Amino acid sequence: MKIVISGYYGFGNTGDEAVLKALVEGLRRQDANIQICVFSASPLFTSSVFKIEAIPRYSFISIIRQILSADLFISGGGSLFQDKTSRRSFFYYVALVWLAKLLRKKVMFFAQGFGPLRGRLNNFIARITLNIINLITVRDHESYQKIIVLGVNPARVFETADPTLTLQVPYLKEGKNLFGLETLKAGNRLLVGIAARSLPKVSSNKLFEILAQTADWIFATHGYYPFFFLFQSPEDREATSKILGYMQGNSTVNFRVAKPDEILAIISKCDLLIGMRLHSLVFAAISAVPMVGLSYDPKVEAFMKLVDQPYIDLEKELNLDLIKQKIETVIANSAAVKNTLEEKKIGLVAKAQLNFELLWKLLNSPA
Repeated sequence: MKIVISGYYGFGNTGDEAVLKALVEGLRRQDANIQICVFSASPLFTSSVFKIEAIPRYSFISIIRQILSADLFISGGGSLFQDKTSRRSFFYYVALVWLAKLLRKKVMFFAQGFGPLRGRLNNFIARITLNIINLITVRDHESYQKIIVLGVNPARVFETADPTLTLQVPYLKEGKNLFGLETLKAGNRLLVGIAARSLPKVSSNKLFEILAQTADWIFATHGYYPFFFLFQSPEDREATSKILGYMQGNSTVNFRVAKPDEILAIISKCDLLIGMRLHSLVFAAISAVPMVGLSYDPKVEAFMKLVDQPYIDLEKELNLDLIKQKIETVIANSAAVKNTLEEKKIGLVAKAQLNFELLWKLLNSPA
């Protein structure tokens, strides 16, 4: 059996690589001998890390050959049907779905977020494309509602959860040598993980200054030592460097690109996570680490609602006092927050595993 996967892979984004890791592991749990091919921006990297076949994402002759030999085409990971980042990428992913259907293949829209989409044309294209897909699973309720309102057949749409929630927290050795965690944790030092990025719609410099003040304040007031994670380089490297430039105190940064296991291992040992990057918050949820979300995109807000944890809408309420207030509340209720996250995780893992149950049901159904 062979499955071909398209998504935002091979670009050095830890969140998307974590999605691919969860997807590959989920498929192999069911069938250890399954053939998997991924369209990647860095095929050699993808192939070596995940031990799967990978081809260039714009090599259309190779793409056609791979789809022709596949039993299932998966459009999966992240939010691919959106034009906030790029209209070109939206049309790319849509075109692959139509190609797979023209080649008479089963297609699954796997655990994605949906939107935002601007304009009637892109919404029309999304509606007709989603209606030719055999199976659609979405990772949050907001995406489910948007797809149904768009006019997609609800019989094909299922609300699930992000597949990375099925990942197991690795042993600490995955990250401690890379980040010097033993030194950081000496004397039972508290750690606050911070995962930042630039913002397209609000002043990034204002954001960076406030995050620097937050990091200095939380260390001075509560003793939490700041540890910065880069989920995508060089984008996050630039943002984090600017935050460090505003800071008065010390901190640690993982300035090299890290694998999902390495970052998940370290986040699991943090005492608090302040995250803009969606999968920094997902990793915290997996590890029952108290968190505060900084929402720059509907997907972050949707996830924070899913785990019932506090967040700030950065486009509407970016100010230091509010961030401090949210953090104070989380710290004061840390034990209760951990218990809530442990309870939430049970249901979320089951919903994430539903992606794979539905996938295998589709594969075993008549063509």
